Amino acid sequence: HIKASSGSGISKPTEAALIKAEEQIELKIATIRDLEAVEKTLEELKNTNIAMFNVVNDVYVKSSLKKKAIENAVIRTAKENFISERTVYYYLKKARRVFAYTRGLRIEI
Repeated sequence: HIKASSGSGISKPTEAALIKAEEQIELKIATIRDLEAVEKTLEELKNTNIAMFNVVNDVYVKSSLKKKAIENAVIRTAKENFISERTVYYYLKKARRVFAYTRGLRIEI
């Protein structure tokens, strides 16, 4: 990070702009890494557990990520796949763990 100098000078607005731009770049990089981890997670699930892939795809990819939409997608997915809602939530939890591991996040198992 670039730190603003403590003295008064003309460069302070420029330094503040650089700091803000750097923070925005870091956020964009984090978003890109998240998206890459999502792609890798979906690919891994598709290759190792097609049932879990289908559930994750139906709930997280095909629906809105708002709470009520997820709840409705869980109910719909459970009915369409002849599995319990509990199983759907279990698959989603496992998929989040795979994502976290792929993204390099600390998780407790």
